[in-house]
Amino acid sequence: MIEKGIDWWPTDEYTALPVYFPPVLEDAPPDHDFYVVNCRVASTSWGANVGLPWVNEISAQLRGVGNVLMNAKAAKAKGIKDGDEIWIESTTGKIKQKVKLCQGIRPDCLLISGQFGQWAMPVAKETKRASISTLLPISIAWTDKMTGNQQWIVVKAKIYKDK
Repeated sequence: MIEKGIDWWPTDEYTALPVYFPPVLEDAPPDHDFYVVNCRVASTSWGANVGLPWVNEISAQLRGVGNVLMNAKAAKAKGIKDGDEIWIESTTGKIKQKVKLCQGIRPDCLLISGQFGQWAMPVAKETKRASISTLLPISIAWTDKMTGNQQWIVVKAKIYKDK
């Protein structure tokens, strides 16, 4: 590709045999000790219908939608109670959201359900639901070399309550 003048696209991963490349999220500062993961909610898939009141009403019945899910033991260790508002801060941005405690999530993970708060969809901002988009950097390092897609699934972050 360099011989064609394309020197801006990394080709390290183009090899005949699989090679391990450490994930870019391990470059996060040590105090960013939580993996923030995202999942799609069927009722608001892609966020296209998030402005419909009845869809929001249905979505609110699903566990975790509208909140960030966190392991109860991990929350207790950080002095966080069910329903507390916390800041989730990555190296790129931060969001404030209420926490819903549960046992069914790893102690080092937070789960944000849905695709809410998109810049092009102001109606999504009206839901006051968390969006992982704010926490993710847009850079070539976070781009999948095979598909060219941005990595939108996981990021490392630190969490804290308002002082």
